[in-house]
Amino acid sequence: MKEETFNQLANKIETFKYTSFKYLDYDDIKDYEVVLDKPDILLIYGFNTTAQMHEIIYACNDIDVFLSHMTAYPNTLIKFIPESWHEKLKQLNYTDYAMMRDHWLSDLSSFNYDDSNIITATPKDAQEISDITRENAGMSRAFYGD
Repeated sequence: MKEETFNQLANKIETFKYTSFKYLDYDDIKDYEVVLDKPDILLIYGFNTTAQMHEIIYACNDIDVFLSHMTAYPNTLIKFIPESWHEKLKQLNYTDYAMMRDHWLSDLSSFNYDDSNIITATPKDAQEISDITRENAGMSRAFYGD
């Protein structure tokens, strides 16, 4: 896929309610192929070298439209599936590969810590912090990092 195509698709996915395209960079899928590009669904297919399996990147507004195309891609990695789709994908013989859940600690009153070793970042630290963040992009969201 050309980078220009990737950028066009990145803009187009904003019109869809559901997508797994959101956390991607061009380098992640530059060798993937757009297999379906319609007003109601977008499918991109390729081999995920990190997971060592084929993957579908999707964008759509309706689960039934999405599911109608998934029988053509058995044993394929599909990331960022809404929880409400889980059972329907299982009925198509998809299995869980990994489950990611965000948990938030809202009340910090019981959290005890020693703040004597904490250094507060300042605006002059911003570039170094940014470099570290970019170097580790995708490491925790997809469980592929250290």
